[in-house]
Amino acid sequence: EGSASIVSQFGAAQRGAVFVWRWQHLLDRGPYSIPEWLSRALAVEGNDPLRKLLSELEVIRRWEQKLRQETCVYVRQGTEVKDPYIKEVLRLWPSETDNQGVEQLKKCAWVEGLDPRLFVGRLVLVHRVRYD
Repeated sequence: EGSASIVSQFGAAQRGAVFVWRWQHLLDRGPYSIPEWLSRALAVEGNDPLRKLLSELEVIRRWEQKLRQETCVYVRQGTEVKDPYIKEVLRLWPSETDNQGVEQLKKCAWVEGLDPRLFVGRLVLVHRVRYD
């Protein structure tokens, strides 16, 4: 029922794309020890390691939120992506404002006017960011 109403509203020939956030474990960077940020978090004064970790998780959440906002601006500039079709899809990607008033990219978008073979099913690294 829901998909039938979408087809009737938008037509059956619509193409979609999805913006995906991925955390990547880079195996070629090993062997791994405790990350520096985790060592710093556990070295903070106090006896409760769970409280220290919760505090660090809050810092990570704020960092990720800031990164999502910067990604919205970064993607629109399109300086890293060389493929002109992917660059255009990212430049026109819709955004939304979250509860804190921060603009971030929507997770899904309808893409019209481009041959879907030019961007569907392609994995493109836009930017890699380290957390330290």
